[in-house]
Amino acid sequence: MSHKIAAALLTFLVFWSFSLLSLPKAQANVLFEGWFEVYKGSKKIGFVVERYDFADGKFKATYYLKTNADGNNVTESVKAFAKSDLSPLSYAYTTKVGDSVKIIDAKLRYIETTESYTELAIMSMAVDDITAREGGDE
Repeated sequence: MSHKIAAALLTFLVFWSFSLLSLPKAQANVLFEGWFEVYKGSKKIGFVVERYDFADGKFKATYYLKTNADGNNVTESVKAFAKSDLSPLSYAYTTKVGDSVKIIDAKLRYIETTESYTELAIMSMAVDDITAREGGDE
């Protein structure tokens, strides 16, 4: 009987070990992650979530804000990427206040112009300002 228990335990440990080894490894090195409450005076009106990480030679910043009616019903998010030397690569921003939505999406690159000067060029940028209208008229 003890051999059966030992064999079952050994089988479980081997299976468990292989399961742990086959799990996907964490791709990002999280530098900071936080959740914060937003107050207007002493009244809680929303929250902010932030995360900064480094993966594949790039920094990534993610930010999300949400407020209730006392904070004007704001929903806002940012996702930005930068090279390891902190030079920007891309930026995506979305905000919704009431029925108005604004979206900014930019991709950036650096152009070497001289040895001592580097120019930042916006490769593509889209800015949309959308306002919901009653009755479906657009």
